[in-house]
Amino acid sequence: MSDKKELALLGGPKSVQRDPADMFAWPIVTQEDEDALLEDVPGIRPHRPARDSGIEMGRWYSPRGHYRPEELGGLSVTRFAQAVQAEGCSFCVPGANLPLHLHPLLNTFDAFHDGRPTRIAHTHRDVRQPRGNLPVSEGIGARVYRIPWFKHCRPEVIEEYAAAFRKVCRNYKRLLEGDKGNPQNLGDWYSFDHHRTVQRRP
Repeated sequence: MSDKKELALLGGPKSVQRDPADMFAWPIVTQEDEDALLEDVPGIRPHRPARDSGIEMGRWYSPRGHYRPEELGGLSVTRFAQAVQAEGCSFCVPGANLPLHLHPLLNTFDAFHDGRPTRIAHTHRDVRQPRGNLPVSEGIGARVYRIPWFKHCRPEVIEEYAAAFRKVCRNYKRLLEGDKGNPQNLGDWYSFDHHRTVQRRP
């Protein structure tokens, strides 16, 4: 069965009806609204301070939702995001910035043409941290996903997005069979790629 057909097993119309091109004109959800709409949904958690912490700085430049695969039968965040996208939320992308200790700049880059990576060119031992050395950092991508960057208070749109996440989480068992798992890397070094893109411009 194709991925599209498997995702369509959730059935019904898409939860999100708005054009993704309008994304940056959409609302910022209040903590109270967020709690009321998704607090009982398994598998996902908001990225904010606890309600009773007295801290109100719970909004982010590039927000991520926290994903709990153990609450959804081990469903990968990749499969989860595909299903949310199929509901009309194209902004739901798995992963985040890749861990910096794996970046070529810190492992293979020879800035001064010394014939060896600059990071260890003048050290008495290899201070690099290859894959597997920092398993928590390397596993973060499998436990986060991008969420809409709401900017205006339009409750009806907030509810559409909440409905998309709720529908996928509550029907996760239908998605397990076609789950191919996560790729080794979830995300990218976004600033690095932007720099390369700028450098290529004529």
